[in-house]
Amino acid sequence: MKVYILGSGAAVPTANRGVSSVAVQIDRDWLLIDCGEGTQVQMQRFSVRWGKINHILISHLHGDHYFGLPGLIFTYHLYNRKKPLNIYSPPGLKSIIGQLLQTSLPNLSYPIVFHEFQPERPYGILSTKYFDVTTFPLVHRVTSNGFLIRTSEGDRKIKPEFIADYQPDRHLLRGIQLGNDYPDGNGDLISNATITLKGRRSVSFAYVSDTSFAPEIAEHILSVDLLYHEATFPDGEAALAKSKGHCTSGQAAAIAHLAGAGQLVMGHLSPRIKSLDDFLNQAIAVFPNTTLAADGQVYEIKP
Repeated sequence: MKVYILGSGAAVPTANRGVSSVAVQIDRDWLLIDCGEGTQVQMQRFSVRWGKINHILISHLHGDHYFGLPGLIFTYHLYNRKKPLNIYSPPGLKSIIGQLLQTSLPNLSYPIVFHEFQPERPYGILSTKYFDVTTFPLVHRVTSNGFLIRTSEGDRKIKPEFIADYQPDRHLLRGIQLGNDYPDGNGDLISNATITLKGRRSVSFAYVSDTSFAPEIAEHILSVDLLYHEATFPDGEAALAKSKGHCTSGQAAAIAHLAGAGQLVMGHLSPRIKSLDDFLNQAIAVFPNTTLAADGQVYEIKP
């Protein structure tokens, strides 16, 4: 799995940071999480296969997280897209996009399938052969959701010595890869664990933005490999962060610690932050394996 940071800033784009957007590549599949203003440009700058995106996840309906979506929808039409585009969001986005299309582009070249949700607990919104996506509630001024993407475990690997010793029928091999025991022909079963090795492990990525500090979020993302968590304000502005429905750097680090995350990437960074070094150190004091998001960064999560 690869995670591309397309927009790491908060509220408004700046010369150095676009607003919220992250692309996720899982083998040949691409997903987009949030689509702030300018996301199309960022995808082209940072070599994201934007034409391969079939699923777009929108965390909430504040403009810096979805104002780039209408432009992307129109661009797909200009390129004569035919494949359906699936958009997952809180309630309301279907109506907004529908009004735009009715006014400006009533004959779209491809279908859009909206999946609107407002979960009170973790809820599966997408499942494929290769990965699953779960959404969970955040704490913000409007309905806001986080996302957990987890890849499927790979098939078990058959030990070469088993093949050499038993020469099993080829039609049984697939079942063994899926975990079946092997009938040895004498009425006994050979345990799958003795003739196979574990396949590729599952890896995971969580996207948490926007939200106030809420320790219960950690329960939804336990042992996540890579956590992207909003950190809009420095620790000295905790009261302001709470009033705006956001987190500080130390609070983002606390969630990573509680979740037992492998790595924390802090994003949704306010241009008000005066010293990024001090800001980062506030988080490292709580959760050492922390970095600051920057547009164009790519994080690879290896099995």
